[in-house]
Amino acid sequence: MLFLAEYEKRKDMFRNPKIKKKKLWEEIRREMLKQGYKVDGTTLDRKLRNMKGTYKGIIDNNKKRSTGRGHISWEYYNRFNEIFTEDKTINIDCTVSSFQTQSDDDVRSPGLGAAQDFEQDSRSNTPTGPQKKRLDVFRKRQLELEEEKLEEVKKIRVSLEEYNKIQREKLELFKKYLNL
Repeated sequence: MLFLAEYEKRKDMFRNPKIKKKKLWEEIRREMLKQGYKVDGTTLDRKLRNMKGTYKGIIDNNKKRSTGRGHISWEYYNRFNEIFTEDKTINIDCTVSSFQTQSDDDVRSPGLGAAQDFEQDSRSNTPTGPQKKRLDVFRKRQLELEEEKLEEVKKIRVSLEEYNKIQREKLELFKKYLNL
């Protein structure tokens, strides 16, 4: 808990690219040393990364309703939740729902926006409505990009063949010149 408290004090500084993280870990290490904990900055960094992974794993597991696993608890969960609730690398703003929650007036809840358009038929995993249209547009654009990429690769191949031809001609000329 001391470790997490010291990290939280410096959380904003960790996000600042101008501040060396090694310096911040050293500050935390010194504070922990005062309390009798013998650790180094590298270990603290790795510990936080591992704890973030555990926290994210618990969030992901607890969101799923059909994993076959029960709800996972962790002694540091509430503390991590306080520190990392707004961390975009851990928390995902919205999730896709497999059941309809709209009222008859199709009123959207604040903060959900277009995410509510991504509803699916609760009997299958096939997209419906606006989601299907977006997927079709996405797939069409993806195919166009692949075709463009293929054309560029063909152009590069032709250019390389032309370059190689020129190099062979140059080599032949050098051979003739040297054999005179």
